[in-house]
Amino acid sequence: VKQAGFYVLGGAAMPAILIEIGFLTNRKEEKKLGTAEHREALARAIYTGLAEYKRRYDQRMRTAQSAPARSAPASLPSR
Repeated sequence: VKQAGFYVLGGAAMPAILIEIGFLTNRKEEKKLGTAEHREALARAIYTGLAEYKRRYDQRMRTAQSAPARSAPASLPSR
């Protein structure tokens, strides 16, 4: 994963991701990107990844909310 100062990411007023799915300068990739079947497969893969991320995120949030709050002991235990 690389990080860069792309406006589409840093300037967005909401969470954002930038996904590069191929290079038009690569003839093989350009040909694949020209087919509806390949674009559909890419879209499904992106959706599946995002849906799984959200599922795991929601699960972590539910776990964090249901965990009892831990407080420091009022006094140190005696030895």
